This record gives sequence, structure tokens and C-alpha cells, in this order.
Amino acid sequence: MDIVTDFWLNNPDEMAGRLDSLAEQSEFPVQSFRFGKSWRGRDLVGFRAGSGRLNLFVVAGMHAGEHPAPYGILSFIHTLSTGRDLDDKDVSEWVDRTLTEQTITLVPYLNIDGGIRMSKILPGCYLNNRFKTSDTEEFDHWVLDPMPYFGLRRRRNLYLTDEQRRIWTEEKGGYIGQLFSDQGVDLWEDWKNFRAPETRALRDLIEPLRPDCIFEMHCQDSFHSQMFVPLSSAEGEDQLTQLRYGEEMMTALMEAGIPSSTQSCRPYSVPPDWNEFPDYVYRKYRCLSLFGEVNMSHLFDHRRDDFGDDPLYRRGLEKPLPTQEQILRGVWIWLKTLVDMGGAREYR
Repeated sequence: MDIVTDFWLNNPDEMAGRLDSLAEQSEFPVQSFRFGKSWRGRDLVGFRAGSGRLNLFVVAGMHAGEHPAPYGILSFIHTLSTGRDLDDKDVSEWVDRTLTEQTITLVPYLNIDGGIRMSKILPGCYLNNRFKTSDTEEFDHWVLDPMPYFGLRRRRNLYLTDEQRRIWTEEKGGYIGQLFSDQGVDLWEDWKNFRAPETRALRDLIEPLRPDCIFEMHCQDSFHSQMFVPLSSAEGEDQLTQLRYGEEMMTALMEAGIPSSTQSCRPYSVPPDWNEFPDYVYRKYRCLSLFGEVNMSHLFDHRRDDFGDDPLYRRGLEKPLPTQEQILRGVWIWLKTLVDMGGAREYR
């Protein structure tokens, strides 16, 4: 099995068909499903495995161009559907037991419009195919545009008005950056106003599930793969619970030899009133809420300079970065570790 060829898609538009095919061919209790439409009218696709009482919810791809985590999720869905791990080893007994005890719902790519848009300007959906580590200015435009032009900032329910979107794309001929959906909404910062159909659909999907755990993954260029826990909104014993799970997931990466942060878990230092997704679901459901960042095989030179004197980042800056295969394996290992630990502890 060549896992990069098998799971690293050239276009996120292939994801729906892959999930449908896995569900149709599986002998396990799994199903692919649609739960709404994107701003462009594309299907929002999820995958559910099992029927157990423990309820795990996994989501990725809120930002356009963050392809690695969704593709890693696809590799884990392959295991849940076929009973084979990434080395083609038979793990069907583990799958049978897990899907009897748990219900696992996965949404690999929420921002499907943005993912497809970015795949057209990112060859092979892989950062290293477009950017050198010195391409700081070009990459910042790829991520942020048109924020600088309109004086927009993050942490303020980031979105473009219809007029701003028109000016930028039609008059200026620019493309909308990685942070946004095609509508011009940062889906991660849309959990107060729910401007985007994608965030409304995800909210409505989660609500009746009342999950025991929600795990969200993003992808980053500025540090090694990292669990960011406890969340800024976590309270009391929940902080330690988030740390315990995050530490175990990071330990699993290290033991497997997957390049990752030497700092292990790290708190995400954002204001507690920032309307990010994991804080929203933690406050609403009081479930185990976890947040992870997957390195995209890239670390820009200016990031190394910025973090060189930062006690939270400087250790391990010179460590190797993960290959495409290691990225996929890392996401798979995170999910397998979370499922096993959650099963043993009931996500508590």
C-alpha cells in the first residue's frame, strides 16, 4: 500500500466519492452521508462508523488549503471501513469492538469550496510543491488576502462583505486567501453569527448527537504538529482531562517516530471570547474538546526567526519536518490513540 498515492488526493472534490465507495464496499456498520450544502452549492459530506453509546465527533478542513488533516482522516476512515491499517495489517477485531462501543462521526473537509479553490493553485495539494521556505511574502498573501487591503483583522468574526468580495475578485482580480470560504467567511470564527451555510450545517449536525468528545484539526506552517490544550475556555478538572488526552496523543506520535513538537501540549494563547469552534462546542456541550495542528511539511524561515527566542517554541525548531507519508500516519495515529483512550475512559 502506497498511502500517499492512496489517500493524498489531488483535489478535495474527490473526497465525497471516496467516502461513498468505502461505505458501499464495507462489511462494517458504516455510512457516508450529506448534511447540507456549501455556499457554492456543493454537498457537505460526512462519514459515520459504529452504533455504540460513546459518541466521538471529528472535523477538519475549516480553512481552505489545509489539506493534510482531511487526507489523514480519509486514511483512518479507510481502516474503519476495511479493517486494515496503513500497513495493510488485519485490525478487523479492533474495528468490530470499537464500532460496537462507539459511534464515530467524521467531517473531513468542511470548507469544501475553499479546498477545491486552493487545490487549483497548489499543485498536488502540497505546500512544498509551490512555496520555498523563503517565500514569506507570497505565502502571507496566499493565506491572508484580502485582509491587508481592507484593514481586516482576525479575532473579530472575520468575514468579507459582499461588496468587499466583489471589489477584490472582480475589480482587483485577486483570489481569496486560505482563511476564507468562497463566501468570504472564516468558518472558524463564525460560531456567534453563523453567516455561512457550512457553519450552520455543522452546528445542526452536532446538536442532536450530544457528543462525548469533539476533536478539531487544522494545519500549520509555523510549528511542528502539536496538540493545543487546555483550551482557553476550559475550566477546573476539564483542563487536566484535555491535557491527559493531548499528552497521550503526542506521546503516540513520538513513539512512532513521527516528527512533532518537542514541547508536547501547549495552551492556545487566544482570548477566551474569541469565537473559535472548539471553545464554542466546549461551552455548549461540556464535552471533551480537543484541538490539534498538523504540520504541512513546511516551516518558513521567518517563523524560525520569530520563534527562536520564544520559550514556547524554540526547542526543536531544527527538528526534521514530516514527509507526506508521515503526515498521514500522524493523523491516523492521533485518531487511533484518541479512540482507544476514549473507549477506556469514556472520554472523561
